[in-house]
Amino acid sequence: MFNTNTMAQAKIYNALEDDTCLFQMGVVNFEDVPNNLPLSYIGNIGGRETVNSKLDLSEELERKIEETVIKAVNFVNGLYEKPTTMSLLSYGSDADFKKYKPEDYREFGSVKVHSEMLDRTRVALSQLGIEVKLTNFIPKKYEKWRKKKNLVDGADTRARWGGLQS
Repeated sequence: MFNTNTMAQAKIYNALEDDTCLFQMGVVNFEDVPNNLPLSYIGNIGGRETVNSKLDLSEELERKIEETVIKAVNFVNGLYEKPTTMSLLSYGSDADFKKYKPEDYREFGSVKVHSEMLDRTRVALSQLGIEVKLTNFIPKKYEKWRKKKNLVDGADTRARWGGLQS
């Protein structure tokens, strides 16, 4: 359950305070949001059909973040040979995040919330003995490298690029 006393959950709630985050999720002014707003209107975050408050939305985002972290840990635990290092890409702007990771953008709504998920994933994987590096995704640098290598853009290509950054 949401607890405003924890730093991580407070970050999510504060991200919702940012008008930009709310606007990108379909809410122009949260104070104007009526009760029982269809969740699909906000960006189909979570599995619930309605959201009654900013607190409800922050709880949905919290749940999505935790699910994503658990999936990452389960994926790594399912590998025959666990990596010793891993690179996770973080995006510097909502525009880059939306362009290169549209599904995650729709799910998390902003780079602020996505960054919180990445940080929690880094901590969880570190507890498995994996050194996790958060790599800033720089579109111009990535596109130059990708074109030079004659590669098609995709999650695997971006992950490969991220792993090459030092």
